[in-house]
Amino acid sequence: DVKAAWAFTSPNYREFSGWGAYYARVEGAARWEAAYVRDVHCEGAVCEATMILEYTIRQVNVEMKRPRSYKWVEIDNEWWLHVPP
Repeated sequence: DVKAAWAFTSPNYREFSGWGAYYARVEGAARWEAAYVRDVHCEGAVCEATMILEYTIRQVNVEMKRPRSYKWVEIDNEWWLHVPP
């Protein structure tokens, strides 16, 4: 649910970038078949979560698994997905 994921981005990102910019960054996410957390490392108010994404490239019928890291930041006791500019 890409639209729901956008709600996890920081308020600052949503204020200045909007839904269209976010969707362009994660366009392929709608094809993910599974995702799970491999590990999380935190330093203070910043955590990096590495996910394993599973998806199929339908044009060639190839199943893929790949890691992808996401940074989360704590702002005013709430955690937000950090999306770089």
